[in-house]
Amino acid sequence: RTMRPAESDADPNRLTYLSVRFRGSIVGNLHNQEMTFHDQVRTAYGPVDSWDAAPETDDLESLGPKGVLLSCDQLKVSQMATPGTDRRAVELEATGNVSVEGQAFTARAVRMTYAQAKELLLLEGDGRSDAQLYYQPYVGAPYTETAAQQIWYWRLVPKVQVRGVKAFQWTAPPARPPGPRSEERRVGKECRSRWSPYH
Repeated sequence: RTMRPAESDADPNRLTYLSVRFRGSIVGNLHNQEMTFHDQVRTAYGPVDSWDAAPETDDLESLGPKGVLLSCDQLKVSQMATPGTDRRAVELEATGNVSVEGQAFTARAVRMTYAQAKELLLLEGDGRSDAQLYYQPYVGAPYTETAAQQIWYWRLVPKVQVRGVKAFQWTAPPARPPGPRSEERRVGKECRSRWSPYH
């Protein structure tokens, strides 16, 4: 696992937790600050409060509202310079059977890239299969479903842009009613239950 300052977080000194498990090989380039993991890759990503923090890597709720679980066939992890600062931001490139899950969304794609500096997910299909995004900000809010060849998703805004759209339904999330935060976890479970297997 690695933890590093998260430039996109409100607190520039807060750490980000990144755990990667994989079954195959690993290839790295220290000069370019990048590593590629192969075969049954499972990743947990999210902000943490200390170097000693160790969230449950299969428990999305333990990663907090900004946490993400990712699975894919191959994952490239890079650190890129952030213009105008001396900090570096994480970038991810996942390919093959990509599945991404946050507390308010679930996505499927053939390829996905993530830019920490912009909090931007780009989901892509392959011409035969569409990328898919399913979003619900909290339990009881309207469901939003999107299928397209390319989906740009700024998850903290939230905002969506699409290209090659097949199905698109996106509404601004209504104000969240007061309620226990434990309800957030149910959103992810409801999202998963509505997905068919991705091919």
